[in-house]
Amino acid sequence: MEPFTTLLAVACAVVTACTCSAGPNAPPGAARYRFGETVHVATLPVGAAGARHEIAGTGTPLDGVRIHVPAGALPEGDGVLHISLNRGTLELRSGVPAGIALVVEVPGVDQFRKPVEISVPVRPRPGEPPPMMVIGYRILEDGSLEALQPASFTPFAPEAVFHTFVPLTLTWSYVSAPAPPR
Repeated sequence: MEPFTTLLAVACAVVTACTCSAGPNAPPGAARYRFGETVHVATLPVGAAGARHEIAGTGTPLDGVRIHVPAGALPEGDGVLHISLNRGTLELRSGVPAGIALVVEVPGVDQFRKPVEISVPVRPRPGEPPPMMVIGYRILEDGSLEALQPASFTPFAPEAVFHTFVPLTLTWSYVSAPAPPR
């Protein structure tokens, strides 16, 4: 694909994501998340020196998610992360939902002092090409979405990295390269 065409496709995907996820005042028909059952997956300790964890062996779609909490990120110095999977549905105008919603809760913490890094595995559905881009969404309590720009993503790479200053419910969608002209 030509570099300009690739850049144009990425720009269109970002504009689409940002316009279809307008937050709490989203218009009817805007992208949204319909919450489902929440299943607790892991409780992860975080010490004063921070922590790095990978979700593994749970048998859930969260296996492969990595979380890095840097030293000094938690206001009290240490604590725990409660990691859950929400089995809801992401409704989008464009893109392919990952089908995963990661819930990160930290008792007593509304905001981190330093950004927490969340790396999510990129797993397109069978028959889908590897995505050219991954768009993350912070899911608000009413199901509306705030688009998150990946902190790191290389087109067609096996993971996307997001940073957050707040505990959140996170989901993402895949944007594929446009089909070549015929």
